[in-house]
Amino acid sequence: MIRFYILLLIQLLVLSNSSDILAQSNTSQFTPLTKYGMNEGISHYGVTTLLEDHNGFIWLGTYNGLDKFNGYDFTNYRNNDYERILTSNKIRTLYQDDQKNIWIGTENGLNIYLYDQQKFKVIEASSLGIKNDKPFIIAKILSIKDYIVCITEYEGILLFNKKTYQLERSHYVETKEKSFQFVSDAVTLNDEILLVSTSKGLLTYNIKEDRHRFVKPRIIGASRGLAIDCDNNIFIVGYNGIHHIKPLKNGDKYSFHFQKTIFPNTRFLNIEASSNGDLWCGMLSRGCALIHEPAKLPENVAFSAIKPEQFLDIGRVSDFLPNNDKFNKVWISSFSDGLFVFDKNASAFKYSDLNTAELRGQHFTNKILEGCVWDKDHVLFCSYLRGLVFFNTTTGELEPLPKEFDNSPVAVNNAAVVKDNKGGKWLRFIKGRGKWYYQPANETKKWIQISKNGRPNKQYSKVNKVVVDDNGYYWIAAKIGLFRILMSEQGKVEYIEKLDNNPNINLSEANTIKTLHIDSASNNVWVGTTLNGLLQIENDPTLSMNTMSIRQYNYDNEKEENTEIPSNHVSNILALPNNKLCIGLEGKGICIIDRVIGDKLEFRNYSEKDGLDNNVVKKIVFDGENKLWITTDKGLNQFDISTNTFKNFASEDGVKAYAFENVGFKQTDNRIVFAAGNGICYFNPNSIKIEKPLPKFTFGEMVLFNQKVGVNDTINDRVILDKPLNRQEEITLKYDENVFSIELLLLHYSNPSIFKVKYRLLPQDKEWIETTSETKNASFNGLPPGSYTLEAMASNSKDRWTAPIRLDIRIEPPLWKTPFAYILYILSIIGIVYIIIRFMLNHTHLKHELEIEHIERLRIDELNKTKERIFMNISHEFRTPITLIRGPIQMLLNMFKSNQDAFVHLDLIQRQSNKMLQLVNQVQDFQKAEQSVLKLKTANFDFTDLIVDIKKDFDHLAELQAKKLIIEGEANQLFITADRYKLEIVLNNLLNNAFKFTKEGDTIKIIYGHDENSLFFKVADTGIGVKADELPFVFDRYYQTENSNTYSIGSGIGLAFSKRLVEMHFGKISIDSILSEGTTFTVTLPVKVNCTQQLNEVRIKDILEKESDEEKQKIMPNSLELPSYLMDESLKELNVFYVEDNEELRTFVYSVFKDYFNVTCFVNGQECLDKLEDEWPDLIISDILMPELNGLELCQKIKSDIRTSHIPIILLTSRSSVDDQVKGLEVGADFYISKPFDMKHLIATSQMLLKNRKQLRERFQIDFPIEVEKKSTSKDDAIFIEKFYELIEENLENEDIDMNVFAKGLYLNRTTFFQKVKAITNYTPYELLKIYRLKKAAELLVQENLPVADVCVRTGFKNRTHFSRMFKEYYGVSPSKYGKKVAEKV
Repeated sequence: MIRFYILLLIQLLVLSNSSDILAQSNTSQFTPLTKYGMNEGISHYGVTTLLEDHNGFIWLGTYNGLDKFNGYDFTNYRNNDYERILTSNKIRTLYQDDQKNIWIGTENGLNIYLYDQQKFKVIEASSLGIKNDKPFIIAKILSIKDYIVCITEYEGILLFNKKTYQLERSHYVETKEKSFQFVSDAVTLNDEILLVSTSKGLLTYNIKEDRHRFVKPRIIGASRGLAIDCDNNIFIVGYNGIHHIKPLKNGDKYSFHFQKTIFPNTRFLNIEASSNGDLWCGMLSRGCALIHEPAKLPENVAFSAIKPEQFLDIGRVSDFLPNNDKFNKVWISSFSDGLFVFDKNASAFKYSDLNTAELRGQHFTNKILEGCVWDKDHVLFCSYLRGLVFFNTTTGELEPLPKEFDNSPVAVNNAAVVKDNKGGKWLRFIKGRGKWYYQPANETKKWIQISKNGRPNKQYSKVNKVVVDDNGYYWIAAKIGLFRILMSEQGKVEYIEKLDNNPNINLSEANTIKTLHIDSASNNVWVGTTLNGLLQIENDPTLSMNTMSIRQYNYDNEKEENTEIPSNHVSNILALPNNKLCIGLEGKGICIIDRVIGDKLEFRNYSEKDGLDNNVVKKIVFDGENKLWITTDKGLNQFDISTNTFKNFASEDGVKAYAFENVGFKQTDNRIVFAAGNGICYFNPNSIKIEKPLPKFTFGEMVLFNQKVGVNDTINDRVILDKPLNRQEEITLKYDENVFSIELLLLHYSNPSIFKVKYRLLPQDKEWIETTSETKNASFNGLPPGSYTLEAMASNSKDRWTAPIRLDIRIEPPLWKTPFAYILYILSIIGIVYIIIRFMLNHTHLKHELEIEHIERLRIDELNKTKERIFMNISHEFRTPITLIRGPIQMLLNMFKSNQDAFVHLDLIQRQSNKMLQLVNQVQDFQKAEQSVLKLKTANFDFTDLIVDIKKDFDHLAELQAKKLIIEGEANQLFITADRYKLEIVLNNLLNNAFKFTKEGDTIKIIYGHDENSLFFKVADTGIGVKADELPFVFDRYYQTENSNTYSIGSGIGLAFSKRLVEMHFGKISIDSILSEGTTFTVTLPVKVNCTQQLNEVRIKDILEKESDEEKQKIMPNSLELPSYLMDESLKELNVFYVEDNEELRTFVYSVFKDYFNVTCFVNGQECLDKLEDEWPDLIISDILMPELNGLELCQKIKSDIRTSHIPIILLTSRSSVDDQVKGLEVGADFYISKPFDMKHLIATSQMLLKNRKQLRERFQIDFPIEVEKKSTSKDDAIFIEKFYELIEENLENEDIDMNVFAKGLYLNRTTFFQKVKAITNYTPYELLKIYRLKKAAELLVQENLPVADVCVRTGFKNRTHFSRMFKEYYGVSPSKYGKKVAEKV
């Protein structure tokens, strides 16, 4: 018994599974349903209500805010922590009124979205006079007559004025529970009556009578939904099923008649009627169905007993938008699953993946290899890896194979079948090459094997097409070639041949016969190949194929113009009703052959450029209505033969199949079937809606500098958009707001990649910029100011374009580019042109005057240069006479110091000579300043002391001229850092100027002082003064006042030079003068003043002599009484050569020098140079400016000769410029003394050089090897001796060394070599070599501790005895004891 129950249970399970399999055996149908959830941008999966506004945007009310959908992305509006825009985030209903504003009913109040202002208006319950503790739930909003009606759940029905939005009245609905909650839906029956479905039943409200009542309360209980169709049938969702009521009008009254209840055992949540009378029904739990003509359904019909037009797997449907008939899209919202859009158009193209539930679970894909029409309802396919598949195109289901295959000689899972045009069936094995079998059209059991000469051919391959001609021959297009077979009525093969050796054509071995067609009129056979183009065979039954006349039309890529066909791969040949031929080409589209003229074809080629979606043509089927249906690698196309235009169909049209194969045909009921890599696509071409309306195209948002610009948003203190962009005719931007983008919205709500938009900005863009609608922003960067027009167009997938939408854009220019600015520019240009013309006229007028002035200036410049040249020459010539005057005067002053009268006159001469020297120096310094070579020699000195000394110089002059010279200033010492000598020149010039322009009895003041950062001094007088118009010129060179009262005339360079010297100190000099009252010169120097408490005393005479060039040249009365310390008996025997061309000066110097040195005088440099060939002096003193050979040339020749380069030279000159001194030192002079010179200075300098030379000799005697010092007086001598020591070091161990080796190494002859070494070191070369060897021996004994014998050898002594004797004579100790003695000292 237990076994029986187990077996019964197993049988039941098997039957259950079988029924499930049968139930699920239906092939997959394409359901064009698109879902949007939170991942796509919706605020919440719970969508409560839907609205499509006037622009085509979809609005969604959700549990968490309001969403706006433009087909690309969602814009969310909700309350947050920072902003409250809605009375509640839980939206219940939406409605758009006649003013295009959107009313929003929430769980707690009413809101209005002002569309043009893009902002929300909140209407609180309190503002409507509603005051209670219940939530202000707005369940439904709709309009009727002049009112906008808001149906609430606790406050009844509220009626607002459509225009003013003011609440005009409310109607309270009273029930036992004081409310009629829950309100699910409401519709208008006419202009006066509302129908409201509530949890209490169906309620009607008459706005004219302001009265309500419940309809059929005993029959119709709680209602969840309500709909009225186009025939005024009312459908009400009851607790179970849907109630059908018919309203009847009797005068002004309506009566409601209950018709029936349908689907009584099914519970629904929501319903909506479409415009054609169909009813969309949302199930309570899950499911959404489209019911066709529900009013015609019988009473109490079960839902399972009908087949809905559509059934969608959507849970808890909340709302429908079914009336979008223009685009055939239905929007469906769900309380739990988000938003869905259903495309009704897509169902016209049917699809099947040819899979069972089992295979579909394995994700099995069926690639169709071959196929044929079996009968008016069925097609037979050969599927890859599955074999034969039998499909019913009427029911859309797979069915068992027909009985013809019960006795199939080939396993059906490895078989393929094609049919010929007579209905005969051709069977083959698909895995590799194999046998062919044939079954006549009226046969259902027996298959005949195709054989040649009674023997089967196993080399046959894929059969592409079979056609029977009028002569009974079977023409077979196969993979391996073209065959012709003749069979008897019983199917016996009587004749078989292959086209392989016809001399008229050239066929490749790899060629495949893809298709063929027999012309019914001429019985000619057209053959399409894959490699060799199109063949036309003149069918003659009396000839074999290899002897028939055949024309070959193929493409030759070497020809510039092909009049045959554009490609050699012919995939289809099809006869058209106009006696024309259509061929499909893989790679070149299609060709319509109009005529055949011999070897040429007249054809028209249509390809991608003409609208075909892809040039690789797979299959062409003629639908009988002048339309060709063409599949390609990309999709499905329709070609209209009458208009020669293409229509393309893609996935958005419901074409789910892809990767189409070379399989396609038309069934007898006009149904067309195409095979693809993922199944089949089949359709009735008469039901395809070709023309689709264009989607709405509008401007969206504007983005300026990456910031969205909303309506009434303030940008840079101004409003750019006062209404939405799609309602703007023009926008105005500033010149710096020229980086922006404008959104181009194509509201197709489909795949954006198959829709296109194009735009251009006139007048900038002449061509359209085309892109897909995915790129929905037109961006512009850096537009120049001007007026533009943005034009945009959009197309659907059929390449139909909308009318252009336009937006004028004006970019204002900056202020400097406005019309007013350009007017100013024009006026300015006119003004400039006028000024230029005036200038040119004035230039022409003044040119002559300028030329004259230039000539005059050149004359003045030349005159000034002449003056400077004269002054310089005179000052140069004055130096020697001044020297000759000052020298004797000093001697006379010393001789007549006891004679007061003589002394006074001699002193006067001395002062004037000093004055002359000062003037000469000033002229030369002024010239240096003009050439910018005058340098400051700053030092720290007491300025008070300078003032006192200068005053002393002018005290005698003031006394002689009976003028007062007064100093006003501090008695403290004022130490500053400046060039004392140059400041002294400034003071002397200012005082000289004051003495020149003052009269007897006038006062001259020297005023000085200081502050924190500067020192000032003034020279003020009470003289004649300077005219005011002459004041700006007093510091100009050579300027002379024209005052007739001038007492004295100067050179005109004193004040100019003074100004230059002050400016070199970064100071300022100025003049204040009043005519006939006096003049004041003020000098300010930016120097730091160190004021000490110690008073100044005149006690630093020696310092003044060193700091002042004038004092250096001054010879006091007792200056010729040379001090005794200058007498050095060791120097009296030294030879001094004195070269001077001036006889008086030469005699004077000689008379003084002869007491100190052995002096020899020469008239010029050449005489001295000649003398040097015979005798070398210890010192040479030479003037520079001399005839024949000047001093610089003499110095250069002496110093460049290695024999005489050791002789020191002193140069004397009247040129004291820095350039002359530097030049003298560059040629090798050891010292430089300017004329006039002090004799003591000259003697001391000479003695200093001679003593230095003597010390140098001693150094050469003591220290070796000598190191060259930078302080050495004679660098060349040091180098000479160092080179000599290097030669000694190299030959130190050579005991037979010859002095000629050293002389040759130093590039001297032997005599000169000996003389020079003696002159420098006071030793002969032999003596110097001996001393060097002894000192080197001492070094080796001490430092390296070598034996005496080794030291003797290494230092070049011939024997140890001689070495020891010489060592003891020099060091006073023997070599052996020397090392020990030194070690003990250490």
